[in-house]
Amino acid sequence: MNNHFKTLCLVLLFFVFVLAACTATDSSTPTPFTTITVNIDELVKLAETNSVAADSYKGKWVSADGYVSDVSKSAISVAGLNALSSPFGIESALSGFECKYGSDMESQVAELRVGDRITLTGKLTRWYTFLFYEATIESCEFTVKQSNSSTIGQSNTSVTSSSAESDSGTNIPPDLLYEGCDGLMELISTIPTDGMGKMQLMGLALSGNLEICNSAINSLTAQMDSPSSADSNVDHSDRPNAAPKSSVADSSSSTVGQSVLPDLRFNWVGRSPDSVALGSEMTWNFEFQNDGYGNVNQESVVVALRLSDGTVLDELVMQTADLPPGGQVQGSLSTTIDDNQHIYELVIDPSNAINETSEGNNVYGLLSATQLLQTNLRIGSISTTSAPIHNDPLEWNVEVFNDGPGYGAFTLILDAIDQNGNVDNSVSGGYHELSSQNSKDLSFPDYTVKSGWTYKFKISGHEKPDLNDGDNVKTVDINKLILPDLRFNWVGRSPDSVALGSEMTWNFEFQNDGYGNVNQESVVVALRLSDGTVLDELVMQTADLPPGGQVQGSLSTTIDDNQHIYELVIDPSNAINETSEGNNVYGLLSATQLLQTNLRIGSISTTSAPIHNDPLEWNVEVFNDGPGYGAFTLILDAIDQNGNVDNSVSGGYHELSSQNSKDLSFPDYTVKSGWTYKFKISGHEKPDLNDGDNVKTVDIFG
Repeated sequence: MNNHFKTLCLVLLFFVFVLAACTATDSSTPTPFTTITVNIDELVKLAETNSVAADSYKGKWVSADGYVSDVSKSAISVAGLNALSSPFGIESALSGFECKYGSDMESQVAELRVGDRITLTGKLTRWYTFLFYEATIESCEFTVKQSNSSTIGQSNTSVTSSSAESDSGTNIPPDLLYEGCDGLMELISTIPTDGMGKMQLMGLALSGNLEICNSAINSLTAQMDSPSSADSNVDHSDRPNAAPKSSVADSSSSTVGQSVLPDLRFNWVGRSPDSVALGSEMTWNFEFQNDGYGNVNQESVVVALRLSDGTVLDELVMQTADLPPGGQVQGSLSTTIDDNQHIYELVIDPSNAINETSEGNNVYGLLSATQLLQTNLRIGSISTTSAPIHNDPLEWNVEVFNDGPGYGAFTLILDAIDQNGNVDNSVSGGYHELSSQNSKDLSFPDYTVKSGWTYKFKISGHEKPDLNDGDNVKTVDINKLILPDLRFNWVGRSPDSVALGSEMTWNFEFQNDGYGNVNQESVVVALRLSDGTVLDELVMQTADLPPGGQVQGSLSTTIDDNQHIYELVIDPSNAINETSEGNNVYGLLSATQLLQTNLRIGSISTTSAPIHNDPLEWNVEVFNDGPGYGAFTLILDAIDQNGNVDNSVSGGYHELSSQNSKDLSFPDYTVKSGWTYKFKISGHEKPDLNDGDNVKTVDIFG
């Protein structure tokens, strides 16, 4: 007996020792980071066996059924169940937890509402072994959610807290009690009578539009707070903070139905087609909606398509009798886009015949005409900043035009195409915008080119269809990008000479004598005086003019002064980079060379008396009475007694300027009795103004 008793004592002492050792020792463990999210439905279940409460520092708390009450003091806590361990070891699973608020509570929460969250912190402090486990967790997150369980509307008697005292008699503002479309439906349920107004409110609640539902709650609760709603019919029997029932009764009363204004606004607007050519028709399809809380009481409303200056282009009378909140009406309006300066807009009720919550949302600004009209994009000139060299970088310069009536947006792409016709690489020149009748210079800098390759430039990524996409692509052979050289191939005039004050036209042809294309879109050819005064000029298309390519044209002016000197010049401003600029000028004749002459034979004499069959010397005076320089040959014909020309002698080729004369002679000329001698001006360089006095006949012995 004593031995058994001693043995039992030793065993008890052992257990006491173990227990003392375990309870006396703090076992430090790593601090875990644990977040527990608890929704209201779960708290309702926990409330059956545990103490559950929610609190904010300011004294408002949300109980398990989702309603707000005032309390003087409380904490969020969920009492954990002690995890019993067997005498033979520590259970690894936890069956309970405890969440306590810390000193940061005030900084985290000012007011707790449905949908809010608060997070409270603590620390894992101690292990207890042998009989039970208890720990304070690192953090606890509490989410307040409206409960869908059957506990909604019941009192909070099943939800208690040792540190919280609820005050069910406090009248909490209804806007704190109700939120969202579920809250609106619940608020509607407190209206004791049925009617059209109540049905309209239920329609709003069923719409699922959170913004509309909350606005309706604010509107209704504001009416409840008015003096007319605070009467003896208010009933709080169903739950501590139920909403008043008396002031929102029926749509026949002005409170719910008629005093709540409609609010018309466009729900969506579309157009067909998306873009048009100038002078084509465009249609706008639209839908407007009653975004207010009251019916539209008017029979109809006008929707107008107008210009920004108020000019109405089209309008439509649309039926809106009793259009309820959320009600929608669709229609369409059309107009011809005939001017790219117009700005269009749609407007509901332009005369403001309908009283609305807001008149500011009745106008829907449409795009301007330039954004609606189609573009006509094309690639113009393509050039490089330096002559291309195989495997060397250069900079491409590309001119893009928009010849169409509409604004356009595009991306310029450069494809490098090898000698086999394959695209080796593709580079984007970026996204660009280009207004009507404008151009833009774009560049691809530091771009390495290769001999024998071609380079394709293309307009891509159009914002709208192009009126002519055939000129959206241009391919350049790099070998043809060596500099061009322009010069006159031939020049002619018409007529050959003119009287003073008459017009003369020069016809010409110039040619690209270089080895590279002319990359500029056009070149200017000018007719000017030698002092630089331009008399006429012509812009001539030269885009991609290849080596050997020729262009013809003509320029005219009035020859009104015989002192002028004229010339033709290609590219007088040197806008085109060429191999040589020195051969661009073609010197024309002076005015005196272009103006006609008026040559005449003056006096004719001999140096001695004529003797039959003896020689003598003829002296002849020739005048130029015209404005132009002239050149001629003087001929002397000997005519025998039968009227036949026996011989003809030339007095030589001579030049004679305007308003001058020249003495010519025929020396050692044998004359015969009975013969006559005819002197005539011949070989005119230009037509003579009066050739009737170009001939004179002399009878030597007459």
